Amino acid sequence: MEKVTPFDTALATLNSYLLEHGMRRTLERTAILRAIYDRKVPFTAEEIRQEMENTFRVSLATVYHSIDLFLRLGLVTCHTFGSTLCYEPSIPLRDHFYQVCVHCGTVTRVESEAVTEAISQTRFRRLHVASVALCAYGTCSRCQAAITKAHNRYLREKEKAAAKKK
Repeated sequence: MEKVTPFDTALATLNSYLLEHGMRRTLERTAILRAIYDRKVPFTAEEIRQEMENTFRVSLATVYHSIDLFLRLGLVTCHTFGSTLCYEPSIPLRDHFYQVCVHCGTVTRVESEAVTEAISQTRFRRLHVASVALCAYGTCSRCQAAITKAHNRYLREKEKAAAKKK
């Protein structure tokens, strides 16, 4: 028996919607959906367009229109990290959180049993929750190392300047 992938489920949902609403099934929509479901991290529409540039040329407008349709169908989820609008596949739906570096903008997805357990025990008022995504903002280790290095360099230069004054 062949395993049904998240992409297969998303494509079936898309095709069903298009058929019900008399809309055309296009190669562009399918290619964009495939590119989205091949991603392991959140992405921007521009990143998807650039990624597809070598294999299937689509305009940025087509990517945005397709993502808008996928959002309405629940196939894609939208997040705002800082000032950047990012998307990710919605299937399979899992509770997770993100680590976001406020310096370089690196976003890392983290799945945690403790977070999932806490979310499952949370009582939401007047809201049927489909999924939960949390964000932890801070400084990644690479940026922290660069900040520390720059600070240490500043302190050394300050000490040299003070020593010259004596």
